[in-house]
Amino acid sequence: MSEVCLVVREAQCDWSGFVHGSWADRAVAALSADPETLEELEAAFARYVKPCGVRRPLANLSPGLRDEPHDAGLVVIDLAARLVVIDSHYSSPGPVGWVEYHNGQWCTEVKLQYHLAEDWHFVTDGANWRSLAQQRRRERAQRPMRDVRAVLYGRPLLEFIASETLAAFHRRDEIAAAVQVRWEHDARRRIAEETATTLEPVDSVPLTLEEITPQTWPGQERYASLYYETLRQIHVAWMLTPRDDLGGVCPREAALAGRDHIEW
Repeated sequence: MSEVCLVVREAQCDWSGFVHGSWADRAVAALSADPETLEELEAAFARYVKPCGVRRPLANLSPGLRDEPHDAGLVVIDLAARLVVIDSHYSSPGPVGWVEYHNGQWCTEVKLQYHLAEDWHFVTDGANWRSLAQQRRRERAQRPMRDVRAVLYGRPLLEFIASETLAAFHRRDEIAAAVQVRWEHDARRRIAEETATTLEPVDSVPLTLEEITPQTWPGQERYASLYYETLRQIHVAWMLTPRDDLGGVCPREAALAGRDHIEW
């Protein structure tokens, strides 16, 4: 017994059909790409199966929900519920594992690892999975995924930078004066160390802006800007300030969310 009934559920459409058990295993592995549609799931198949012509890897599936076990059993993948049902005698894949690469003609001995996001839920009850799927769909609908890219790379980022930069521009003379005072203090201390004298006689010597400006290596001239520290503070403020449009987290947290899964 090597075939299973495979069900793939999108948010608004169900697909069912019979496939080899190893194909169902690769479908589970392809969930590491976090697909939301059958088309995206099949695209992720290319990680584990070499595309062969124009034939789709799950071409055996047709519209409709038919979840009667077949041959070796039943595998249900509910993309909207992030639920996987494995009621099969062929295999029992989990959220972490490996599958053998198929070169388009035969299965090779090359083992490819996969790792699913932590919110995928696996069960083995092929008879009572529908109520669980509905429950998970409702729960996920109440906390929809945020597309943080619109904030991290869109208008909110530009507005923040523009607002903070404009505020700094209005304070440019104050900022420059404060930086020059700090630079002059550092320069006098450096001169005192180099000449093995105390700061008192050095303090009486006037210094030019060129003399107090920090020395930098070629390509690092930005560090010698009067406004470098201000720009750095604007960057820090953007990265570490919690935002309502990010669900109360700061851009840094939003950008790093799921990093362990992505880099696995």
